Amino acid sequence: MKVIIAENRLNDFILKYIEEKYPVDEINYEEGYDDYGNPDDSSYTFYVGDYDDAETLFRWYSKDYWEGGSDDAKLRAEESPILSFEDWDSFQQLSTMFNEYWKPVFKQWFYDNFGLKVKTII
Repeated sequence: MKVIIAENRLNDFILKYIEEKYPVDEINYEEGYDDYGNPDDSSYTFYVGDYDDAETLFRWYSKDYWEGGSDDAKLRAEESPILSFEDWDSFQQLSTMFNEYWKPVFKQWFYDNFGLKVKTII
């Protein structure tokens, strides 16, 4: 039996799943630091819980984060802003359940809740 789901219904289903898995009111974040230990808004760490006992969910990197680096860093700069999942199992679960359809929904959810654009999810 073949089931056809309209794109907007699929997006609604994916969004509901994301919102249940990642309750925004429980997510905290902190700016990254430069080489001198100063806060640097070119990266952020998103986590659940207190920072000392936190479960890191993902890290966000802007294009500026990769400037002046190796050739690999230059490639990353082209893909930026990047959202990197710390929990590979969660990333795989989303990909298995929703193929690549979850990524645009997640990017929009992330922007709506944290005000940071995402070009690439890894």
